[in-house]
Amino acid sequence: MLDELLQRIEAVTAASQAPLDWWRAVRIPGPTVELQASAHSWEAGTHDVNAAIDAGATTLLLVQLEPAGALARALGAVFCRTDATAVVPVCASDLDWMGECATIRDAMPEVRERLADLPSLLRADACLAWTTAAILQAAARRTPIIASGAAVSMAALCAARLAPAAEQWVAVGLADGDPAGVLARSRLGKQAWLTSSIELGHQAHVGMLMTAAAALDEQR
Repeated sequence: MLDELLQRIEAVTAASQAPLDWWRAVRIPGPTVELQASAHSWEAGTHDVNAAIDAGATTLLLVQLEPAGALARALGAVFCRTDATAVVPVCASDLDWMGECATIRDAMPEVRERLADLPSLLRADACLAWTTAAILQAAARRTPIIASGAAVSMAALCAARLAPAAEQWVAVGLADGDPAGVLARSRLGKQAWLTSSIELGHQAHVGMLMTAAAALDEQR
């Protein structure tokens, strides 16, 4: 089933990743909907995307403001050929930061060993599995995703590992300062559409992305 899914994902023909160029290449007029998880699992990610698209959504918003987990950070470090210190954000104390780095460092050898079966590895982090499956399914159904949050950026990196063309169906909506997210965006060659000097809550975050999507629709 996964092999069939990966074969259905086609590349976007946009000349660049500039927001308007990308929007014109991928956007079909219709509702922009925030994707909600019915449960956190690979199967639920596929199901939730299908349900949203079948209900009429033509663009999906995927916003996860929670910090990326240890597995996502370890995968990012391995994919980008760097070390744990490059993917761990500032913590409350140096001791906490060192502990987080040690956790990621210790997870990296197993991640390297299991990369050949990435979907199985992803199931160890249910949220990461859900998000990766959602991105792959949206790409397979040629439906763009506007994503925000380091965890989503890491999932996009995982999706691109499984199907390189999948990342072309993902745009990064709002920049975050999490080093794992910054590293993932750099690896994917993406720039965020928007930046904010203040930390936004979930609803404000979604509202900004909805406004940006509407503004791009007016320029199409």
